[in-house]
Amino acid sequence: MKRTPTVFLFLSVWLFCSCLKGTTQQPGKFVPSALSTDSLGERDSLGERSIKLTLPKTSNSALQYAMMEYVSETLGGTFDGDVLDTKAMLQFYLDLKDQDFHDNYIEMDSLLSPKTEYYSDMVVAPLAETETYITLSCTGFEYWGGAHGSNLFLGQTFRKSDGRRIGWEVVNHNITDVIRAGLKQYFECTTDDELFQNLIGIDNIYLIPLPQCPPLFKEEGIMFVYQNYEIAPYAAGQPSFVVGYDVMRPFLMQPALQLLPPDSGTTAGETQKP
Repeated sequence: MKRTPTVFLFLSVWLFCSCLKGTTQQPGKFVPSALSTDSLGERDSLGERSIKLTLPKTSNSALQYAMMEYVSETLGGTFDGDVLDTKAMLQFYLDLKDQDFHDNYIEMDSLLSPKTEYYSDMVVAPLAETETYITLSCTGFEYWGGAHGSNLFLGQTFRKSDGRRIGWEVVNHNITDVIRAGLKQYFECTTDDELFQNLIGIDNIYLIPLPQCPPLFKEEGIMFVYQNYEIAPYAAGQPSFVVGYDVMRPFLMQPALQLLPPDSGTTAGETQKP
């Protein structure tokens, strides 16, 4: 009976293990989730409206439901069907926008000359993802006539383990100094007086409110986003900045800290534009 040489068997096993080693991911390296995209759009004589939704695929039912529920609330919160039925939900909100177009056209028909084409666009997509959280962004633009349209930049961070939404409740101290430093960078100014001149509706430069948008966790830090007219005139855009985790850690409660790796963050005191 013919026997396979021992040396040949050894080399075969060594080559097989080497191939396996070459295809195995490095320990601790995070791989972002695969994405799924759904979109609907319509155009007629009144204008154009569209909704585009890109979400990570997940087997975690709690996380999936939390993200879809957030999307529905951001689009209006009136859909009473199953939020996991993406196409039905998007069609519902697109139909509502279509009705808004028609209602506004009837109301403004006698006032606008020439007639205005309306425009509405909403996009939901991942902004950041790690092993412990995923952050969605919701950006939109609408034009209903007049000098300019209106912009929207919202977002939400979700804890991956159970879908919990992370909001400003995880910040346990006054962070006005941090906000003021970030806004100075955004407006490219250095003094409190200069910053005050760029703001509207703020009576006390040392009591600047938190943004309506919740904290948006990104790999490099927490993103702060103010909407048009929230604290500054339209021409100022949407004031935003990112504060490194080394700066934010002392202000965060445990639910937020548990989302971060031990060595996360940027140089202490650093803020940056997104």
